[in-house]
Amino acid sequence: MPIKHWIPNALTLCGIVISAIAIVNYEYFLLALVVIPINAFIDWFDGYYARKINAVSTIGRCLDFFNDTLGFVILPMVITLPFVDASQLLFFIALAILYVGAGFFRLIREFIKPKKTTFTGLPTTSAAVIYLIVKLINISVFGEHTINTFLLFTTMIVLMILMVSHIKFCRIYQKKSC
Repeated sequence: MPIKHWIPNALTLCGIVISAIAIVNYEYFLLALVVIPINAFIDWFDGYYARKINAVSTIGRCLDFFNDTLGFVILPMVITLPFVDASQLLFFIALAILYVGAGFFRLIREFIKPKKTTFTGLPTTSAAVIYLIVKLINISVFGEHTINTFLLFTTMIVLMILMVSHIKFCRIYQKKSC
């Protein structure tokens, strides 16, 4: 197997490593602010490159599944933990468990029955980026140490519903309309 066929999996492994680093250092929101967009690019590029050079593999799909779970399902929830008030911690943990379950369900559904032109349900990458943007807006409006939990909790619920929905979302690299 040519070395170029290992590049997509190596990129995915990089995404897994940076996500793990951000999870371990969850109290540093700025780290996640950098990691999630970089990992979103890696997630897009590794798949694009693997398809382009005909290096799509089962190992690559499994690594991508693991990267998506860590970087786009677990990381957004973990980075919110330091901002949640103690009085709302149990509610947040319950919502976070549901969010992780919805993300995991969405990833499994896509893993079992991948579609070439569309995604069924909001992709976890998109959900993580949307959540990050809402969290940034929240911090810029309410301050770094105070968050509007209603806004974040509502965002989590809407994203959960969209991830498990049967709404079709176009793939970024599609040239034809979906």
